[in-house]
Amino acid sequence: MRILHTVLIVVTTLFFVSCSSNFSMTRQMLKPQITPDSEKATLVIYRGTSFGYGLTMATYLDNRFIGQTRGASYFITKAEPGTRYLTGVAEKNINHQLSLEAGKI
Repeated sequence: MRILHTVLIVVTTLFFVSCSSNFSMTRQMLKPQITPDSEKATLVIYRGTSFGYGLTMATYLDNRFIGQTRGASYFITKAEPGTRYLTGVAEKNINHQLSLEAGKI
């Protein structure tokens, strides 16, 4: 009886682990629906590699926090058109000057 109980626990654990890994793989395959906004610029922040997955990078637009990324992730935000300053903060700060246009991605 004890062996049956142990086998049941192991099988149940493996079932839940396999379900969670399939869910993760499915989410990675989904492509975002990005639609332009006629009055604002659409900004996509994308980290295409899983290298440094454990490091979270905070992202700022004109010194305002807009989101965070980890390895192999992205987020989408809208911004006012014009010259903007994008900053990524992790182990080092990375700064870029952007020229954003309304209706563009």
